[in-house]
Amino acid sequence: MFNLTTKRQIAAQWSKFCESGDADPGVVREFILASWQRSRVYNVDPLNVEQVKISKSRLEEILEVRKLLVRISLPVIENIYSFIKGSRSIIILTDENGIILSRIGDPEYLNDSQAYEPGIEYSERTIGTNGIGTSLFLDHAVQIWAEEHFAERNHDVSCSAAPIHDIDGRVIGCLNLSCLWDRVHTHTLGMVQAAANSIEQQMRVESVLENKMALLQEKEGIFELIHDGLLTIDRNLMITDINEQARRMLGIESGHGAGSLVGQYILSGIDFRKIIIDSKSVYDRDATLVLNTGVLSCTLSATP
Repeated sequence: MFNLTTKRQIAAQWSKFCESGDADPGVVREFILASWQRSRVYNVDPLNVEQVKISKSRLEEILEVRKLLVRISLPVIENIYSFIKGSRSIIILTDENGIILSRIGDPEYLNDSQAYEPGIEYSERTIGTNGIGTSLFLDHAVQIWAEEHFAERNHDVSCSAAPIHDIDGRVIGCLNLSCLWDRVHTHTLGMVQAAANSIEQQMRVESVLENKMALLQEKEGIFELIHDGLLTIDRNLMITDINEQARRMLGIESGHGAGSLVGQYILSGIDFRKIIIDSKSVYDRDATLVLNTGVLSCTLSATP
């Protein structure tokens, strides 16, 4: 597909479409033609695209909302760039609306154009058919080649783009790799899609960890709200959690106890191992515990 003859054929259909709104579906791919039609509805001028750039304050707001996406994507983008450095290529990360959040590319590529600055919008509504905007509209990976771009200014490049989703499946961004039309490879789109999948996977991992941390903090809060002395131990009799009231009762220094064997503090008076082995609960039992700091008379309950 990627040859000069095909490029000329698509170019002829692009010119025809700009003049009449019609094109040969035998030459122009179906999803490209549909995107051209949307671009026409959006009143995008293919010969003179007006670049849309949001305000600095608005960009800062978006970067704050999408800071996790940016943080996770950055090393992935840098890794891709290490393989394509020197090929006059650029890798772009946008939000779900096509707003550029970050980009990395060869200096001469970036210096040649101000069209890739953070804050610039690459939706179909602003510049017509393009990798970022069309990928976001369709919610799947696309490759837009040369004259398939609606804006004439992009006819020398090829764009490979893939949407990025959060853990709930909502589109939150897009990853795009642009290069000169004659340097694109059939595997480029697969590489971009794999990178987007990698970002999504890492975001899922971080979300799980974040949820677990929230649950731990909630559990710690509940522990401290309980006025009785409360501790949990594992099957190896290691204390896994303990509240401050239990520390005071058992003579354990504040902030200590968790991660230690319960036998270090309670020498006798209750057989925790038997409770675990028998798998039977003990409720409101009067007990005298011999501690390493003295003796404690208490009412004790234990549940395996």
